[in-house]
Amino acid sequence: MTSFNTLGFVATLVTAALGIQLSNRLKLPSSVGLILTGLLFGPAFLGLVKQSEITDFLAHIGLMFLMFKIGLESDIQLLRSKESFFVGFLGLLFPWIGGFVFMWMFNYSIAESFFVGVILTATSVGITVSILNQMNVLNKRFAKTILGAAIADDILGLFALSIATTFAASGSINSVEILKKIVITLAIIVFSVVFGIKLLSIMRFIKKYKVDKAVIYLVLFSFVLLSGALAEDIGLSGIVGAFLAGLMVTESGFESEEKKFEHMIDPLVLLFSPLFFLNLGLLVTFDQLKSGFLIGIMLAIIAIITKYAGCFFAARKYGMDQLDATIVGLGMIPRGEVALITAQIGLGIGVIQPEIFSSIIVMTIITSFLPPLIFFYALTPYTNAKTIEEFEKQKKKVISRLDIISRLRIHLEEARLKGRTLRKRVVKF
Repeated sequence: MTSFNTLGFVATLVTAALGIQLSNRLKLPSSVGLILTGLLFGPAFLGLVKQSEITDFLAHIGLMFLMFKIGLESDIQLLRSKESFFVGFLGLLFPWIGGFVFMWMFNYSIAESFFVGVILTATSVGITVSILNQMNVLNKRFAKTILGAAIADDILGLFALSIATTFAASGSINSVEILKKIVITLAIIVFSVVFGIKLLSIMRFIKKYKVDKAVIYLVLFSFVLLSGALAEDIGLSGIVGAFLAGLMVTESGFESEEKKFEHMIDPLVLLFSPLFFLNLGLLVTFDQLKSGFLIGIMLAIIAIITKYAGCFFAARKYGMDQLDATIVGLGMIPRGEVALITAQIGLGIGVIQPEIFSSIIVMTIITSFLPPLIFFYALTPYTNAKTIEEFEKQKKKVISRLDIISRLRIHLEEARLKGRTLRKRVVKF
């Protein structure tokens, strides 16, 4: 490695550190802060930091370990709730349709429209969970529904991604190939749940013979990368394999071993995953950002409305009151890691254009920043009210301010009445 490359890599690491600090100061998800920093210091604005082969390689490693960690933190048992699954399903279906129709109406190809729809389905509840934890309401029904729906969203998203990549590769909807991908993905998930326990014999061996810590890290490192490679060999994305590797460990039943895995993986995620999100900002040029900004805002509006509407309707269908259903809808809105990862896959295989990739980044930033502020407000009756009477009073106040659907109905009705009045005047004239 030349001194120039070394200095460039050091500059990348320092920029990533600045991005994390920016996220903490602005109370944003670290992924958003890193993307903003990449945009600022990268080709989009200042041009001080550029991509390099070593950065790309380490960013890929960080991505694999990040997905492994997400799998570790997932709990398939939450999917036993029909309520959570239905919320997750409609929360995926509505954005998929909305994204596809929007892109198709603007004359983008069916394959690209299809892939953008899949990107809009992703949910990142990291911000939501941190707020729920901060406000001490994780034991509430709506919180458990959000957590379960997020897992359903992840699992169903794997199927959606498999279908989208197959469609992008063939240029047409090949029902046999799509069915094959779904069956393979489902088979791997079942294998992860049923037979994952056998793979932890490695941990028992390590524990029994007191193997050096470096060996543990190397075995873990190999396990994650091998899972990703095997997934790619059978036609899935490498991130699917990494995610399922984490799920495999989680479903093994060895809680203490799972915690050890999570403890070991944290330093690797902290070190390498920031480079992935920083790289997303470095991928975008100023011209691409400028051309994709308007579409990004429109995609953000579609992403917010469709995710909220799908999850709100599903929650109400299962008997939640209006406030709790609103909280579920708002809690599922933020996009984040999975949306950006899916977007990069689409860019890598050439199914989405660089301008649309920059639009996805804009959409992700908006949906990660604005909805959590409203979500925080929606929870105030549960945290501020001291009595039942006060709770009901605050609840009505919050509902009246956040009842987006009723307000839309009112505005549509007013527009319809104005249109009728205008037609009558024209006829009389």
